[in-house]
Amino acid sequence: MKKLISVCLAVFLLAGLSACKTEPVKPTEATTTQAATTQAGSGSINHTVTRRIHGSLPEFTFTLHGDESIDDSDPDYVLAIAAIREIAIAGAGFSQRLEGFETEFALPEDIDDYGLAFDDFNGDGFLDLRLHFYTKTREEISLFWLWDSAKQQFARNEQLEELSDARYFAREDGGPRMYRFLKGYMEEQGVPSYNDYYYEYIDGEFVLTEYSIMWYEEEGEDSYECIDTYKLVDSKMELVSQTREKE
Repeated sequence: MKKLISVCLAVFLLAGLSACKTEPVKPTEATTTQAATTQAGSGSINHTVTRRIHGSLPEFTFTLHGDESIDDSDPDYVLAIAAIREIAIAGAGFSQRLEGFETEFALPEDIDDYGLAFDDFNGDGFLDLRLHFYTKTREEISLFWLWDSAKQQFARNEQLEELSDARYFAREDGGPRMYRFLKGYMEEQGVPSYNDYYYEYIDGEFVLTEYSIMWYEEEGEDSYECIDTYKLVDSKMELVSQTREKE
């Protein structure tokens, strides 16, 4: 594989998925191990990552099969994957294939594992799968699969994919909530706002349980930071605090 020479490259992504059969394995508590190998040659890429998504399950290998293409016309596009054919997942007594991908993108030098990432997005103790990209305008795009303990397989979660269309989207540090950041605009004040949203996984879906809106107000030579915080109370979002502090 040729060495990447750019830190910011782009991605164009069209994705589709079909999940195949899974043989059951009984779950208990979580642990994590990891390893990665890559084989590139003859225009193909086969990148394997190993994870133990739960203490009760065997180690799984996640192998991304793709086709490599090189674009030397632009120094920012040295190594590209012309297509991801599938992600094959295997372990003792388990197999699943995520198929139907059509992708064309370049990878920055500092990206890990061709965009494959793992975290417990719904707080059930099992690691889930995220496939992370950048568009040609450097917009982030992610695909998500959550581990379904009942069906003993990974299931695509389009709600997370919609929520990840934000300036920043990740699991909250030290907690089970998902954090989303968006920039907005305060019509009445005529100033930009900076909005934090927190989601919890409740009854099979991600529910907005708290959000805050922060903006700045000017009075003469003084600047004030204003924050309104809302929380979910009895199935309704209610304003629970307002602050206005001098900078």
